[in-house]
Amino acid sequence: MPFVEYKGTNSTNINPQSLSNVQMELIKLYSTNLEMDELIELKKILADYYAEKAINEADKI
Repeated sequence: MPFVEYKGTNSTNINPQSLSNVQMELIKLYSTNLEMDELIELKKILADYYAEKAINEADKI
């Protein structure tokens, strides 16, 4: 995805229309400077969430 300068009020200098809602929320979250252990915990939570969704979809099949 190409970088697009945005002169709006966000501090990311990224055009919000070029990003998904999830990407925008993660950018907001990561701008809080998480500690490494918090970042690892967040990555695990996201991995667990998507693993559970995949398992549920596989169970339906």
